[in-house]
Amino acid sequence: MISSEWRYQRLDGVFIEHDVVVKNQWNFMGGNSLITKDGFKLVEIQGGEVQLYHILADNAERHEISAKHPERVATLKKRLKAEINSPRPDLVD
Repeated sequence: MISSEWRYQRLDGVFIEHDVVVKNQWNFMGGNSLITKDGFKLVEIQGGEVQLYHILADNAERHEISAKHPERVATLKKRLKAEINSPRPDLVD
């Protein structure tokens, strides 16, 4: 069975699982942000363009499906914005 959760192994060999992964990469040259949830990956590219992939069925990300799933795009964009703007108590200035 394929899990919809992301799983990775730390250097000490412990496996960690996530149901949501958010990555925000911005610098002076631009960048992008992404979120994965329930087997889907939404990538928001500088300028507002979005791409959606069903990474459980298409791990190579060959089929961009945002036009077929506008409701999922809207939901994931909202969640991505909320995650990026949420306070991070684990990070200290």
